[in-house]
Amino acid sequence: MFQDFAKRKLNDYLNLLEFPDNTISFEQIRHSNLPSFIISFLDNYIPRKKVPLEQNDFEEILLKALIFNINYIIRPKY
Repeated sequence: MFQDFAKRKLNDYLNLLEFPDNTISFEQIRHSNLPSFIISFLDNYIPRKKVPLEQNDFEEILLKALIFNINYIIRPKY
């Protein structure tokens, strides 16, 4: 159930971005219409901001960001 939701959201977020030459820079990500929690996660996760990311690598990182967000939302409050 959550995997299907994550895949749908992944596709929605990927449709917001363009990948010229199958790469994307962090500046393109920062100025995109992605939600702020995704941009914040990517800002902390991507070590070298000046190097463009391959589309496949970015999709894996974006999926990790979505799973992290889902886990944060469903975790019970302490």
